[in-house]
Amino acid sequence: MQQAFEFYLPTRILFACGARRKLPEQLTRLGIRNLLLCTDKMLRSAGVVEKITSILDGCGRAVHDLRRGDGKSGQFGGR
Repeated sequence: MQQAFEFYLPTRILFACGARRKLPEQLTRLGIRNLLLCTDKMLRSAGVVEKITSILDGCGRAVHDLRRGDGKSGQFGGR
C-alpha cells in the first residue's frame, strides 16, 4: 500500500504584453536572488533570451551563459 504524501506548488502567472518587465519586482517579492533560466536555440534566435537576460542584468542579477563554444548546452556536475 502506498503511503500518502502532499505536494504543494503555488503558481502565479503574469500574462500581458511586456509582462517580463515585472520580473525584477516579482523576484524581489519572492525573495529570489539566484535563479536558473532554461532555454533553447529557438527562444535565443527569437530574441527572448536576450530580453530576459537584459532585464536580469539591469536589476543586479548575475547572468551566466553555460553554452560551450560549439553551441551545445553546458553541463552541470563532474562529467
